[in-house]
Amino acid sequence: MELKEIKRKSLREIYGDKKIDKWLDKYQTLENDKVQDWILGKIRKYSAQGKEESRFNLVNYVSAFEKYCHYVAGEEGDIVEIPDKLLEEDVAHRNHRFMNYIRWELKRGKYAESSILNNYQSRIMSFFSYHNSDITEFLEAVKSGTKLKEVNLTKDMIAKLINGINLIDYRIAIKWMSLCGFRISDVLRELVSTKNGYDAPKYQIEYSEEREIHFIRNFKTGKEQVQINYVFIPKELERMLLVAYGDLCGGDLRKLDLRETLMNRIRKDGKYKNRHISRHALDNRIKEIAEKLGIIVRLEDREDGDPVYNKSIRLHGFRAYFCSNVRTTFPRMNWLTNHFEGHTNGDLSDAYNRYLKDFDWMFDKWSQFSEKTSIDVEIRDRTDEKIIEVQKENFLLKQKLTTTDKKLNAILRFLKEKAVESDMEEEEFEGWIQDIKGEDD
Repeated sequence: MELKEIKRKSLREIYGDKKIDKWLDKYQTLENDKVQDWILGKIRKYSAQGKEESRFNLVNYVSAFEKYCHYVAGEEGDIVEIPDKLLEEDVAHRNHRFMNYIRWELKRGKYAESSILNNYQSRIMSFFSYHNSDITEFLEAVKSGTKLKEVNLTKDMIAKLINGINLIDYRIAIKWMSLCGFRISDVLRELVSTKNGYDAPKYQIEYSEEREIHFIRNFKTGKEQVQINYVFIPKELERMLLVAYGDLCGGDLRKLDLRETLMNRIRKDGKYKNRHISRHALDNRIKEIAEKLGIIVRLEDREDGDPVYNKSIRLHGFRAYFCSNVRTTFPRMNWLTNHFEGHTNGDLSDAYNRYLKDFDWMFDKWSQFSEKTSIDVEIRDRTDEKIIEVQKENFLLKQKLTTTDKKLNAILRFLKEKAVESDMEEEEFEGWIQDIKGEDD
């Protein structure tokens, strides 16, 4: 029996020509066939977990590997051919070069130690492992958990950070993480996604008349692909959603298309258009506000212009705030806290599953910690800093126009006086003025 050849998708079929062309311009190693094979292998493994292929973060892997190739290129030459040459090395040379690179990165201090040891190191090693050329010597990864220099976000800190941000979409993103426990990827990707095979939002906000609460049913987390049966929306988040998007849904959140939320108005090629806010922009804005508030202190700027702070403040800290409140409320109910947090629970008994599917029971449990997580702050208008700047410019322009009008009127009065002195008729004077202004009768 002859086996049929399985047709595998190309990167262009998965991501589209526009993205691939953009990445090829930025990452030279992506032109290499072995690098493409490696990425496609990672995507297959990713999609086997039930995740959408196009959501695999190609850039995280290719950018880390590209940095290593640039390091090697100082000795070897053309970066596109570097991956092939690296695979030809024997294991001793491969280990030696790799360890030298990791130590070099740690010494120059351009990136955080945890990023180098936990992210860059594993992603570079992944390329070699895929091609059966393992790296067998490496530095131990930083243990998981809160780092000594990481800010533990408190209720007061989060309230001040939210109050310091003018763009309401940023404030809502923070609320989704702090009050509902979403990861940032769930907020900016899953929550605003489209239902497969339909031109409709994947998730719809529902309302319980009896409990007087809005909620989202069967939310599926992006990282662990765990289904959270009910995501309850606190009143403070409900009010903020209505302030921001009430005009889109006629004041009824059940009619809100979540795909149209968390947008930022940007200027590109001379035109304005709406685009979902980016993780990078939100992260930078939070750091700016945290620095102004004294939560973190800038120590210096790196060579690439990125600031170095005395402590790190991460977007994950907002979710960690939610999780800590859930766990302190239910210290002996891991199966329940795991569900609220979107963690894998393993095989639960039918009894436990019945509880997790019971709306009233889950609402009662949620109510026990919702007051702890509450961060009710003043709601601002949907106005960002750029709009405020434009408003200031318009105000100054109006002042200048008012001043100009006053000067022009003074000149006209002066000319009229001179016209009277020279016995010019009033109608003749008015016609003369209209000729100067270029006005028609």
